Amino acid sequence: ALVAAVVRDVEDNPGALPLLQYALTEAFDRRAADALTRADYEGVGGLRAALARRAEGVFGGLEPDHQDDARQLFLQLVNPGEGTGDTRRRVPIDELRESVAAPVLEALGAARLATFDQDPATGVATIEVAHEALLTEWDRLRGWIGDARDDLTMKRRLADLAAEWDRNERDEEFLLRGGRLERYGQFAAETSLV
Repeated sequence: ALVAAVVRDVEDNPGALPLLQYALTEAFDRRAADALTRADYEGVGGLRAALARRAEGVFGGLEPDHQDDARQLFLQLVNPGEGTGDTRRRVPIDELRESVAAPVLEALGAARLATFDQDPATGVATIEVAHEALLTEWDRLRGWIGDARDDLTMKRRLADLAAEWDRNERDEEFLLRGGRLERYGQFAAETSLV
């Protein structure tokens, strides 16, 4: 039963093995008998609860000014769902360099909460949330996403419009005008997102 619970938690999540090790170690330390059981594993909440605890611990260990950097980073790594669940988003590292302090990137990477890779098509260095379960299991992140949902959606739409303008060789026909320009200008002035 323990093996079945573990397999269920890690299937389709190849980066979960370090967190699984963490969850199993925690379960082993709290076990009721000599052998580790499914009840012990579920008693610590399994992989998902271990993931949320790890995220909260890493966040709590950051300097106060770096905690806002972490919030900004995680919000950049989310695609807000519109009628569907939120999903993780892969972001080029260059988009983050000025807005996120290096200690935050190092802490999230060391804790395996974020993964660093290269885009196979462009070779550009990227970052993304290591485990999509963080978006639903970590209460703090769920709260951030809920509070910023409208701004995240607006920012993604603006990014799509900018990309379309760029793809069309910055043709003036693709520039925002009138009420749309005013609405996005007001958004840019009022949002707390970077």
